[in-house]
Amino acid sequence: MTDRDELQQLARQVDRDRSRLEEIQHQIERVNSIQSEHIGTQDVLEALENPNASGHVPVGAGILIPFSTEDRVLVDLGSGLYGERAPNQAKEIISQRQGELIELLEKLQTEGQLLSDRIEKTTETFTQLAQVEEPTEPPTPETQKDTQPTTKKRRKGFGSELTLDD
Repeated sequence: MTDRDELQQLARQVDRDRSRLEEIQHQIERVNSIQSEHIGTQDVLEALENPNASGHVPVGAGILIPFSTEDRVLVDLGSGLYGERAPNQAKEIISQRQGELIELLEKLQTEGQLLSDRIEKTTETFTQLAQVEEPTEPPTPETQKDTQPTTKKRRKGFGSELTLDD
């Protein structure tokens, strides 16, 4: 493989890794958002565990729903299936999900760190190879054409009228 091919391959690798790192960062943000939602839900469920608890639960947009300790809650059991559970059972499900979210977050952060390290190493290798392969050839006519200043041609309007470019 020539140095130029190797440089192109390294550049593509860095682009792929950066794209993947960006995806991981978005996933981390989503997991953090879901974790925050679970923490809020767990707080509400803890309030429901109090035997004398009654009150209202906010559902959003300024809407509150009354609750009492005799009430059961609907829990997403997975794949869009919901089941009625006592508040303490729902709290256990939320705690289990939070543990899974923490594991997922740690995994994503580890993968992100590994990708960052790989990007850094690949970039260093790219820089070293690029410094070794500096152009030593004289400029070709094509590159000379690009560097020469272009002269504007005078344009004429209709007939022989002068235009603003003249």
